Amino acid sequence: MRFGSPVQRRYGPPATSSWLRQDYGLMAALAVITAMSVCASDGWAVTPAPIPTDASPTAVPTDAPSTESAVTPPIVLAPWRGSTTAEQPPLEVVVRGRRRAPARGVSDVVVEREILVAVPRASAGELLATAPGIYVARPEGDAVAHQVFLRGFDAEHGQDMAFSVGGVPVNQPSHIHGQGYADLNFLMPEVVRSMRVREGVYDPRQGDFAVAGSVDFDLGVVERGLRLTATKGSFATEALALVWAPEREAEETFVAVQLRRSDGFTDEGGANRRGSISGAVIGQLALVGPGDLRGRIFVAAHAARAGIAGVVRQDDIDAGRVDLYGTYNNPSATAQSTLTSRALAALELGLLRPTGDRSALLLWAGQVDFRSRINNTGFV
Repeated sequence: MRFGSPVQRRYGPPATSSWLRQDYGLMAALAVITAMSVCASDGWAVTPAPIPTDASPTAVPTDAPSTESAVTPPIVLAPWRGSTTAEQPPLEVVVRGRRRAPARGVSDVVVEREILVAVPRASAGELLATAPGIYVARPEGDAVAHQVFLRGFDAEHGQDMAFSVGGVPVNQPSHIHGQGYADLNFLMPEVVRSMRVREGVYDPRQGDFAVAGSVDFDLGVVERGLRLTATKGSFATEALALVWAPEREAEETFVAVQLRRSDGFTDEGGANRRGSISGAVIGQLALVGPGDLRGRIFVAAHAARAGIAGVVRQDDIDAGRVDLYGTYNNPSATAQSTLTSRALAALELGLLRPTGDRSALLLWAGQVDFRSRINNTGFV
């Protein structure tokens, strides 16, 4: 069987019997290419053997059937320069990646870092606003937790949403603001790698406080090195953040420090000052044990003090004795404030299984102090 058109080649002096006709078949060409690819992938190079100059091909009649072996030069294998030898040991390459947890429902959303850093974020509460269906407010200053609304559900200060940072739960079982109070002011946006939001309750891992949903923050710094950031905003708000992520360490290893102050909202008379000052430090160290054993150490500390507007009576506003955005001209009213502090520490040990599953043990401890000085009587 022939493929393509015949090709004639001439060897030696012109003569009738010196014409040799050779058919280059498509199948034979593919076989040679396949053999060369296999040999090259096995660490060998394909080198055609030279044809002796003193050997002349035997003339065959033009009507005789052509044979591939009559004109195809033999192929020999020679060691390839890049092949693995005893002098050159094999190169070992380690590839690290993050395996995303399977989604449990349509409203199981993972917000990646590309979205989180698209615009500057001043706090972890602003990170929450990147998820669909979440609205965040801050009615009581930097020393009080954000007020969170999830798809129209008022979760107040996190009482009805389960929050965790690097696997460490943030919700407090008991608090003056309500059961499940969650203060995220200690979390710096610069160290958040991704955020998983589950709107609704359909996963047993969400916990008891996930009445409306849950939010899990994954910590990591992608941009390695030392970085200093200074910001300034309205109401004389100033912030200074320092992040150090060692170059040759994993993304989970970092240390970050933040200082923040603000004059807050002030009415025309200069009263009702809602100023605040806060500081936070957060760090994490990735551990690599023998075999598939992995771990990490997590620490965080935060302290803040903020002024609070307090409350005023409706009849005083109607009578014009006090403005809606003002406060009573009384030391106990102008000195209303909140002082809070928090310390967290955690140790996690995990084992990676050959199937890709992961088993982990998390030990954590926390200490929280909250002091609030508010007069809610309206000076009856």
